[in-house]
Amino acid sequence: MSFVINQRFEKCEQLVNHGISEAIDAMKKVTEEFFKLPLDEKMKYAQLPNTIEGYGQAFVLSEEQKLDWGDMLFLIPLPVPLRNLRFWPQNPNSFR
Repeated sequence: MSFVINQRFEKCEQLVNHGISEAIDAMKKVTEEFFKLPLDEKMKYAQLPNTIEGYGQAFVLSEEQKLDWGDMLFLIPLPVPLRNLRFWPQNPNSFR
């Protein structure tokens, strides 16, 4: 058994300097910048009735609900034909 495990580890490689970590960090940073914007700026990208895409809170089903509020921004990036740029913030500039 030990031989099989060692053989498998010999076949593994680690990919480094691929840029994915940096891309994820940049995405997190620009998303945090968006959520720090004033409410009126974020509301430019508000969800439309009965949809999930855009800025808002998708889990509020009625005005009488009592919830801990949590903002969200739901976007459809792929496939590209389904990408609705109406919901993609222009501010911060690097978001798009």
